[in-house]
Amino acid sequence: MPKTAGSTVNAHLSGWGAGLDHVEHYRDRQTTLHRKLPRQAWVSGHLALNKMQALLGDAGGREVQYFGLIRTPLAQVMSHYNWLIEIATRGGRFFRAHPEGIRTYAQRLKDSDNTDPRVVLNNIEARRGMFLNLQSRFLLGDDLIFSKDTGISRLSQYAALRSDPDTLIADMTGQRPTRSKTTNASTYHFDKAVFEAPLLQDFLRKHNAHDLNLHARITARGVLDS
Repeated sequence: MPKTAGSTVNAHLSGWGAGLDHVEHYRDRQTTLHRKLPRQAWVSGHLALNKMQALLGDAGGREVQYFGLIRTPLAQVMSHYNWLIEIATRGGRFFRAHPEGIRTYAQRLKDSDNTDPRVVLNNIEARRGMFLNLQSRFLLGDDLIFSKDTGISRLSQYAALRSDPDTLIADMTGQRPTRSKTTNASTYHFDKAVFEAPLLQDFLRKHNAHDLNLHARITARGVLDS
């Protein structure tokens, strides 16, 4: 899912073996993807578990292992909100490369008074699907009807789920990185303290609760995270 250090993991993996990132771009070119898969050591993309499984199919008869990262829910929401502002701030070709709906919404966030917790809350409300329980929907599959405990059995489909990128890279490659390769990070365009306002904290505890629950489960289970 967006803003959980995926680009950082990809940067390390690219030095370890051939791979494909952003495989969601192959959704309409599955034949091309399956022609490429035998030469790849890894793939990644912004896709929910069920959609990634459907896209990869039998992967040409190869064994597939799934790995995932989860981030502290508040940090993930803040980072995603900030990234959308970054899209509008960069402008130019980078901005135009995004779909019209994203451009319009990104510009709305950039032009907002992001010192006001109520404005930020209303912006999140306007595009709830982009922010709320996003990690749960990606890691467990967006075909689930979520309740507090539903879909937890799907965690067993992962070879490893981590909250630390370096640990996940070690799981995938057998070697822990010796240096950080943090990529795709951007300066914050608002004071993070705005998300500490009781109004926003209460809203996220209620409406981002599945992510909070999943993060707590993963980080508490030594089999999945340490």
